[in-house]
Amino acid sequence: MSKRIHLICNAHLDPVWQWEWEEGADEALSTFKIAARFCEEYDSFVFCYNEALLYRWIEEYDMPLFKKIQELVGLWQVAYHGRLVSAA
Repeated sequence: MSKRIHLICNAHLDPVWQWEWEEGADEALSTFKIAARFCEEYDSFVFCYNEALLYRWIEEYDMPLFKKIQELVGLWQVAYHGRLVSAA
């Protein structure tokens, strides 16, 4: 009997806890860039993140990455009030 394991990637970032906010923003951008790349490379890759502030920072500081995230999510769009909102 074969078994299947599902791994779901999640990042825990405290962007202003022990560093300056610029460092936190840089870590967030780096984390999301890697997650987006993995989503493109691996069809079954799942990445979860729910902190609205980081989506706002991504939209503000890296619009191409923000648009890529929107594309990867499919029929949903990222809204930085912390929810995924149907585009339909």
